[in-house]
Amino acid sequence: MVYFDADYINFFDGLENNNTKEWFDTNKKIYENKVKKPFNAFIEELIAAYNALGYKIPMTAKDAIMRINRDIRFSNDKSPYKTHMGQ
Repeated sequence: MVYFDADYINFFDGLENNNTKEWFDTNKKIYENKVKKPFNAFIEELIAAYNALGYKIPMTAKDAIMRINRDIRFSNDKSPYKTHMGQ
């Protein structure tokens, strides 16, 4: 049950050093396959585990996971992307 490998960490290392739309667009397939899909699977399994314990979590991973784009409208930091996954 390994969700995250070195590519997951390497993606965020690269994003932290190159937080631009151009870099993200070039590496979007890595984001989709090595970051977003594994994180989605992890959250789905986490929700299922809580539900199995009797807690009823009325959401899916899609409902729980925040998007990687930052809201920069009122921020001094205009970096377009978050350098972590969040729920």
